[in-house]
Amino acid sequence: MRGYAIPSKQKIMTIGEQVKAMRNDAGLTATKLCELAGIETNRPRQYISNIENNKQTISFEQLRKLCDACGYDIKLIKIEK
Repeated sequence: MRGYAIPSKQKIMTIGEQVKAMRNDAGLTATKLCELAGIETNRPRQYISNIENNKQTISFEQLRKLCDACGYDIKLIKIEK
């Protein structure tokens, strides 16, 4: 599993920012990410873009699938309370 560190003095990244960081680190296009995650949508680029730009919420299960597809442990996702 991969991981990335979020410096403690910086604000916590949004879920979308974290998804984008994982996808970029894994070297995946939005289309390939959806394919590997088993997420079926007619517009995968738009779907991932909306998540990364915090325009669309996702379920825990969808987030888990995206993490798995990028090779990340979902426990690394930081959620601001």
